[in-house]
Amino acid sequence: MDGGSAPDGRDTRHLADAVRSVLALGCLAAAVVVARGAEPGVVQTNMFRLVNELPAAFAAPLIGVMQLGALAAVPTFALIALLGHRPRLARLLFLGGALAWGLAKALQGLIGQEPPEVVLGKVTLHGAVSPGFSFPSTHVAVVAALAAVAGPYLTRPNRRLAWSIAASVAVARMYVGAHFPIGIYSIPEISMVGAPEHELTQRKVPYETGVARYREIARGQILGDHDGMLKMLFHREDHRLLGVHCIGSGATELVHIGQAVLGLGGGLDYFLRTVFNYPTLAECYKVAALDASNKLRF
Repeated sequence: MDGGSAPDGRDTRHLADAVRSVLALGCLAAAVVVARGAEPGVVQTNMFRLVNELPAAFAAPLIGVMQLGALAAVPTFALIALLGHRPRLARLLFLGGALAWGLAKALQGLIGQEPPEVVLGKVTLHGAVSPGFSFPSTHVAVVAALAAVAGPYLTRPNRRLAWSIAASVAVARMYVGAHFPIGIYSIPEISMVGAPEHELTQRKVPYETGVARYREIARGQILGDHDGMLKMLFHREDHRLLGVHCIGSGATELVHIGQAVLGLGGGLDYFLRTVFNYPTLAECYKVAALDASNKLRF
């Protein structure tokens, strides 16, 4: 009997994991250097526009797969693993996904890369204007962490599928370039879409506000809602709509008008030209647009 200890493969596996970790950190460092550059390169720009300008038929599948990188996917996959009697995998999925999301958010603030619509301009927005910094994507970070954690528990074909899904989420983020509206069903309702003022200020984007109060609108007076309001944010130079914020009766419904205009790249001129039904809360958009127009004249 040989007195030496026979290797059980663990040392080799740990070495491979260490090598992969070093390579991953190296790739991240290289990506950070590129992201912090003054202007995106030709290859970056062309690749982004190639994906961003895909036909509308790609919207449903890409937006669907993108949700696999949302923060809500972390507890969902952890629960699936737990129901499959994999408690250790469930813990790892939850911790790995949550940490990846948190680290991505922290890096966004440190790197400070502006979103494509600010850097490139003339970006096709399949939804609302994307608020905040753009690199690294929290969606991609989450789905990559989930794929990495689940890898040792999967067969080789399924590992390839997991990483293919992660790559698809990255493509989806380039295609969508947008965030969805937020609605809080409280009393009063609160809703928003696009960028908030503090993020535009942080990004040094010149903007102007237009405000309409429910008490100024016939429908608001009929409803007896004297405290509700709608605020729109417009770019000071090209008058693009950057964000809509609403609080009051029907806010979660009212915000969708602004969402549509954001997605189509519209702005102040649209609201000034458009006639809204009377009496409806939609008139808030006209009043807020007139308010912003008056401010932009001075």
